[in-house]
Amino acid sequence: MKFQNIIFYFGESKECSNIKSMLKKALPNTEIKSISKVMSKEKLTFSDYERVGFIIPLEKWEVPKEVEEFFTKVELKRINYTFAIITNSILRGKAISQIDELLIFNGLYLNYGMYINDCNSHFVLDKIVEKVMRMDDYIESEGLVYKSVYSTKDAFVRLESVIKRKVFRQVKSVNSSQ
Repeated sequence: MKFQNIIFYFGESKECSNIKSMLKKALPNTEIKSISKVMSKEKLTFSDYERVGFIIPLEKWEVPKEVEEFFTKVELKRINYTFAIITNSILRGKAISQIDELLIFNGLYLNYGMYINDCNSHFVLDKIVEKVMRMDDYIESEGLVYKSVYSTKDAFVRLESVIKRKVFRQVKSVNSSQ
């Protein structure tokens, strides 16, 4: 049976489990894979999915190193929609923009990104599931972090990355409409 959706997760926290189970219920034709287990495989190619999701904890303001390594090795082909949910994030980090940048290597960009801290709140989880089901585009702002954590040089690097991402999206939409 070919699944329509695939969700990659890292870690076994309660937050991660709650999000996985809610998305699995909302998107019944969904395959769920552990990033740690996938990394032990030689073939890291996944193709022809409607949605590809990532549930990842925030670690030192970023995605964990093993997750970053996963993004550099995985090959994603013919994907319509990508989303990332960053858990354990009382404060915002740079994980969403980091994932967005890493997806560019696969010719993709992040459609939906959200930081979440309290996964016991069904209201928050319901909103996330609703947006993913509708395939909404939304990236939660990391702007407050730039002023307090990043240096001016980092802010320019981030701005350059945002500009590249917007240009990439425009080129991709022009190419797909031809």
